[in-house]
Amino acid sequence: MYRLYNPYSGEHFYTASPAEKDALSRIGWRWEGVGWTAPARSNTPVYRLYNPYAPGGDHHYTTSPAERDALSRAGWRAEGIGWYSDDAHTVPLYREYNPYARTGTHNYTASKFEHDNLLVVGWRGEGIGWYGVGAGKPVSTTLASPSRNGALRVSGAQLVDGSGTPVQLRGISTHGIGWFPQYVNADCFGQLRREWNANVVRIALYTEEYNGYCSGGDRTYLRNLVKGGIKYATDNDMYVIVDWHILHDGNPLTHVDEAKAFFQEIARQYGGQGNVIYEICNEPNGGCSWADIKRYASQVIPVIRQQDPDGIVIVGTPTWSQEVDKAAVDPLPYGNVAYALHFYATTHRDDLRNRMVRVVQGGLPVFVSEFGICDASGNGAIDQASADQWVATMNSLGVSYCMWSLSNKAESASAIKSSCTKAAGFTVSDLSQSGSWLYRTLTGDQKFANLTDTTGSEPGSAAGGGGSGGWSPSVPTGTTYAFHSGGLRVRATLVNSWPSGSQTFYQYSITLSNPSGAALSQWQVSLPFSQVVEVNQGWNCTQEATGGTVTLRNASYNGSIGAGQSQSDIGVIVAAGAGLSLG
Repeated sequence: MYRLYNPYSGEHFYTASPAEKDALSRIGWRWEGVGWTAPARSNTPVYRLYNPYAPGGDHHYTTSPAERDALSRAGWRAEGIGWYSDDAHTVPLYREYNPYARTGTHNYTASKFEHDNLLVVGWRGEGIGWYGVGAGKPVSTTLASPSRNGALRVSGAQLVDGSGTPVQLRGISTHGIGWFPQYVNADCFGQLRREWNANVVRIALYTEEYNGYCSGGDRTYLRNLVKGGIKYATDNDMYVIVDWHILHDGNPLTHVDEAKAFFQEIARQYGGQGNVIYEICNEPNGGCSWADIKRYASQVIPVIRQQDPDGIVIVGTPTWSQEVDKAAVDPLPYGNVAYALHFYATTHRDDLRNRMVRVVQGGLPVFVSEFGICDASGNGAIDQASADQWVATMNSLGVSYCMWSLSNKAESASAIKSSCTKAAGFTVSDLSQSGSWLYRTLTGDQKFANLTDTTGSEPGSAAGGGGSGGWSPSVPTGTTYAFHSGGLRVRATLVNSWPSGSQTFYQYSITLSNPSGAALSQWQVSLPFSQVVEVNQGWNCTQEATGGTVTLRNASYNGSIGAGQSQSDIGVIVAAGAGLSLG
C-alpha cells in the first residue's frame, strides 16, 4: 500500500495503484513509501470515500459500513473498496484525528512511534482502523542539495525547489566563529556532508559576545571567516545559513546599521549562487517586541532584496525565537521569508512543540535554525527522548533544522568532546553525546559504520566532552531547596555548576506550585541566595538581581497557574563565589 502526502493541504493518501501513486507524484504529492502490506482478499474490506467540499479535497478510509453510509449521506462520495484488512490481525494500522485541521484530518500508520508522536502534539487516537499482513517501508529519500534542487523558495509553510518539490534541510550550526574559528574549514564541512548526511550548515557570527562583530572584533577577519564558510559549504554541495547572531544585545535594532552593511556585502557577493540563506536576527530577547523585530526586518530585508531578489530570509521571533505565534498573527509583507523557532529539548516540550505545529498547520513557514538536546542553558541534562519527539514532529511537518553546536566547548550542547582538539576527521570517540545523537539522527546509522573508532570508546560517553580539569563542586548537583514566595511553593534544584575565572556558575531548574484555591494570571517569586549574585541567563521567565536576591517574573506566555497546579521548565543561571546556597 503506497502512502503519499500533499504538502499544500496536509492530506495523507493511501492507494494500492502504482499508476495512481505515480500520477499524484507528478503533480506535487510527496511519495512516502510503502505504508503497509495488505492482503489480496479477506472478509473485511476497507472502504474509500472522498469529500469534494474540503479545501483541496480529502479522503477517508473505514472498515465500518455504518460510517461509510453516514459519510455518504453527508455528501462524501463513496469510491468503493480501497483494499482489505487482515482478518488475522497481524499488523495494526493506527488511526488518529487532528481536531485543528480542515483537511487531512485523519492519519493512518503502522508505526507505533509515529502514532505516539502525533498524540503528543495534539492528535486524538481513534484506535485501530484496520490490519495489514506486513509492516511498511518508508521511502529512502534523496538528500536535497543545491546541485539537485537549485535555489529554494518559500511556498506556503514549506521550503520548495524550483519545481515545487518540498525540501527539508537538516544539519548543524557552528558556535560563534570568533570563538571557535577552527571548524570553518573544507575538510570539516566535507565530512559533515559525506559522512553525517548534513545538507545545511549555519555560520554563527556573534554581534556582541566573544569579540563580536559589533563589539570590537576584527570585522575583516570575521567577514572572511563567513565567506570561507560559504565557500566550503558551496564546494561540498550544501546550503549555508549566514546567522547574524544577536544575543546579549537583545533588540536587533541596536546594530541595525551594521546589519544592513554586512548583509548588503554578503548578498552582493553571493546572492547569485542560490544556496545562501540569510538569518538576520538570531534570538531577540529582553523585552524586544515583535513590532521591534518588524521595524528591524523592514530595514534589512530590502537591502538584501536589492542584491538577491529571491533569497530566503529567516527572521527571529520574540523571547529567544520562541514566539512564532506572534509572527503568525502579523507576518512580514515579504515573500521568501521563514520564521525562526529555537528549542532545547530538556527545557522545551509539549507547549512550544504544539505552538510550532499550530502555526505551521496554519501556513506559517518555520525554520528551526537552532536547537539542542539539552536544556536551554546549553550545558545541562540531555533528554534524547524529548529530542526524538521534536525531530519526528519536524519531519512530519517538513520543518528544516540545525543543531547547536559544532564546537568542543565544555558544555553538553557541543557536538565534539572538549578533549578533542581536531578540526575535522572526527571519529566515534571524538563525539559528545549530542554529536553522537545528531550523527545517528541525520544518517540512521546506529552502529557508526561511517565513522572509524580508533580507540574503541563508547560514543558520547561524556556529555559535552567532560568537565573542568578535575574541579569538584562545593555544592552537590541535585541539591534541592523548597520554600514559599509570592504565594507559591518554590522548588529549586541545582542541576549543574562550573568554575569560570574567579566565579562559580550555578544552574537551577525551578518548579512553582499554586497551593491556593484560585488561579493566577501572573506570578513573581524571589530567590534568596546566601551571597551577592549576578544573573547570567534564564529561560521561561524574566530575571532581576538585587544584591543576594533574584526576582523572577513570568514570561508573556506562562503567567497562568491554575489552582493546585504547577509551572515547570523555568531556569536561571547565576554567578557567585563558592558554596552558594538558597534560603
